[in-house]
This record gives sequence, C-alpha cells and structure tokens, in this order.
Amino acid sequence: MSNNYDTDNFNTAELALQVVAIHICGYRNPSNTGDEDGNPPTNHWAAFMQLPTGGSVRLDMAPGYGSDGRRGKIELSSKKYTYTQNAIKTLSFGAIAYVTVQMVTEMINRNGRDKYNFTEEWEGCRFWIYTFISDLEAAGIIPAGSAQATWAAVSYYWRSPSGQELRDVKQGEFR
Repeated sequence: MSNNYDTDNFNTAELALQVVAIHICGYRNPSNTGDEDGNPPTNHWAAFMQLPTGGSVRLDMAPGYGSDGRRGKIELSSKKYTYTQNAIKTLSFGAIAYVTVQMVTEMINRNGRDKYNFTEEWEGCRFWIYTFISDLEAAGIIPAGSAQATWAAVSYYWRSPSGQELRDVKQGEFR
C-alpha cells in the first residue's frame, strides 16, 4: 500500500477476504455544531466493506496530513462489526460481483482515489465517498443507481437526533 494509507489498525490477512456489501455511513454530530470558522455543521462519512465473517474493513478518507492538514489519508481498519452504530444515516449496497478487500484497494489506487486533498475548511469526505461509490458502480461491483443514491444522501446534513438540511457538497481535489 502507498503512504496514503494508515493501516495501523488493519489486519492484512483481510486483504484476501471477499466483500459481500459496502455500507456508507454519515456519522452523528450530536451537538449539531459547525467549525470554529463559522462553517455550518456536516456529517463525516466513511465506508465499511462487509466481510462474510460478519466483521468489516472501514475505509475512512480523513484530513489532517501535510503541512496545511488538507492532505487526506485512507484509514483502513479492521472492525468486528458490519458498520458503525454511530451513524445517523447509512446506505447499504450488496456486492453483485466477486470482489476482495485487496481488489477494492487496488481499484482505489488505480483510479487515483488514494491521493486526495480536502478543501480549506477540511471538507471533502462526502465527495470522496460519492466518487468511491461511483467507481464501484462503474466497475459493476455494486448495483446501478448506487452513485445516485449516494449523491442524494451526502447532499444533506443529517441533524441529530432527526431532520436534514440541504448542503453543498464541497469537493476536494484528487492529485
């Protein structure tokens, strides 16, 4: 893996395991607060590759790297659960083709999705998730319409404990 991955909490033996579904999760923002610069609240989004064993591998494109903190890294981590219970919004897409964790990470690298810079506000995970799901759909790994459903979900801020507000999807840049 490239240096654009953080694999400290990843069991590399899981690279060979089949992915049976992809779950994307928008994390709860319990206080519904924005950032210190006055930007409105958003939800952080991550993907979970469900394994046949019931566990998952989380893909989390997170900012905080580089001299300005805008460079993202994919935090790849092994989980004992299918997807987080800390999500306020979850979409699930069953795999319609055989794919392993390694095949997904190779697709990410081949498409240059491992090299990502967030916006100045450190936003961009929603656009990254949408692009990731679009790539999986284009490769025939998940059903047609998955990218459209993802765009519809990430275009909102999911307020805690309920409700949603339309938000512009700020786009980072692939480098």
